[in-house]
Amino acid sequence: MTVEQLARLLGAPVDRVKRLEHELIQEGLLRRIEFGEVPRGGTALTYEDFSMLGLVEITSTGRRRLAGWLGLELAAASRYHGLAGNSRQDAGRRRRLLRTLRTR
Repeated sequence: MTVEQLARLLGAPVDRVKRLEHELIQEGLLRRIEFGEVPRGGTALTYEDFSMLGLVEITSTGRRRLAGWLGLELAAASRYHGLAGNSRQDAGRRRRLLRTLRTR
């Protein structure tokens, strides 16, 4: 989801969602996904299209913290809530998600 879509879903101002995203990045709980991380051949996104999406993903630290808030072990939180990140064990799932990116 884009920041704008998330703001609309939550009924929150876009600038508030952007501010929160920035804070989570500063705390090391989220990280920006770079264009070079998108697998080649799976998507027709240009650099400009990709940049407009502003994609972020949860970090390992963020996954552990979220699992703790849910009262679950990390493996259970990943299995039942779909927490995927940039760890080695999530590489295939992450690559498939990034390969399916499309504009609009």
